[in-house]
Amino acid sequence: MQVRLSPTAGLLLSKMKKMKSINVILFAGVLLAGCGPTIAPFSPSATQTQTLLPTPPEIITPLILKPLTLPPIGSALYTFDRSHGELVQFGGVNAYECAECDDTWIWDGTTWSQPQPQNSPPGRFGAGFVYDEARQNSVLFGSPSQLPELINDTWVWDGQNWIEKHPALSPSPRGGVSLVYDSHHKQVILFGGEARDPNHSRGIIAFNETWTWDGDTWTQASPKEAPPAPLGIPWTMAYDQDHQYIVLYEGLATWTWNGSNWTDQHPVHSPENPFYGVMGYDEINQQLVFVGKTLYNVPQTWLWDGMDWIQIQTQLQLDPGSQPHLFFDTKAQALLLHVVHRSKAGVTGSSLWMWKSNNWTKIY
Repeated sequence: MQVRLSPTAGLLLSKMKKMKSINVILFAGVLLAGCGPTIAPFSPSATQTQTLLPTPPEIITPLILKPLTLPPIGSALYTFDRSHGELVQFGGVNAYECAECDDTWIWDGTTWSQPQPQNSPPGRFGAGFVYDEARQNSVLFGSPSQLPELINDTWVWDGQNWIEKHPALSPSPRGGVSLVYDSHHKQVILFGGEARDPNHSRGIIAFNETWTWDGDTWTQASPKEAPPAPLGIPWTMAYDQDHQYIVLYEGLATWTWNGSNWTDQHPVHSPENPFYGVMGYDEINQQLVFVGKTLYNVPQTWLWDGMDWIQIQTQLQLDPGSQPHLFFDTKAQALLLHVVHRSKAGVTGSSLWMWKSNNWTKIY
């Protein structure tokens, strides 16, 4: 097949071939050109230099409609059920109905619905909740904060019902733990938590213990090093699939867990003293993304490249009372940020953002 170029296109083609950074493609008689990687949006400072990031592949924004019904609960626990393609919400607070709710809600990508399981854990907030991919269920651990005595129960959600597990060994009763699934070692990792000090009526004990869950029992790990107990310091954890380790950021330092030990990474740059932060892994672009708010409610987005944090300037907006939750949606094939907007009285609405081309795109 012969393709005939116009004199103008022929001259343009000959000039472009001399430029090493230009890729020339001829398709269906149309001359196309690409200019290679672009520089991601970046916020330079006196100590930072621009960093080249790979250009993410183009993502088609899925059609996600604003749900007509919202769970009337704030401060709830969330995890994404990969086997059912659903966002699961449990517990939380509703000022008019329950101080610690025991409701279960499901978002299927279109609507929120409230199943009526035969069994349900006691209501709570501030506990650990994560999807266990190896066992295809969601694991809940952590004590309701208002009970007279703290408890250390373990429950799993199988998509239809809650099942209480009775492991031979468990972490001591505590709240405020973080749970993360380690896909390389196929186990759930628990870190941290707080409990009341039995020797002081208003005292708090903070833990820096690391525990693993194999579906049947908990096992305490014995690392040579460990992050300090994050008492009063905002912190968050997520699994980095690219580097096959868990990343913990606790406002002062960045630690990684390789399955047997914690390592203090000492990055040059770090998120700016976040008042609140969440992390999630973008499976499409292979990026670990951190989203947080400063004390002045300024949103910030950072990427972890394995050695340092890189700040990205985005169009993200977070209200002072908002609570962001970051998860990868297997149906939409995108990293989504679900933001609950709430007041002291309860939930006032929600918004949804998608991580796309190194920026946040508002879906609704």
